[in-house]
Amino acid sequence: MKETTSSYIDGLVVGGSITYMVLTVAKIWGWNVVFMVAGVLGFSYCMLLIALAADQERKWRRKNYEKGTHDYYGNKVNDKE
Repeated sequence: MKETTSSYIDGLVVGGSITYMVLTVAKIWGWNVVFMVAGVLGFSYCMLLIALAADQERKWRRKNYEKGTHDYYGNKVNDKE
């Protein structure tokens, strides 16, 4: 079996399992709980990505500042001055 077909089948199985789980939880506790959990997870994921991006930006600025090519704020330093 090709790798893409295997990945596709795996995706269908995982997607079907998650759909079944969501429908079961919604049947027990209601859709408002499902939407609330989805919103909290989505918000948490976005906050984590923002924090990781800010950390990468800080590392980039610090590296270029230590090399002397940029100032502390990330602006390129002109050597002609």
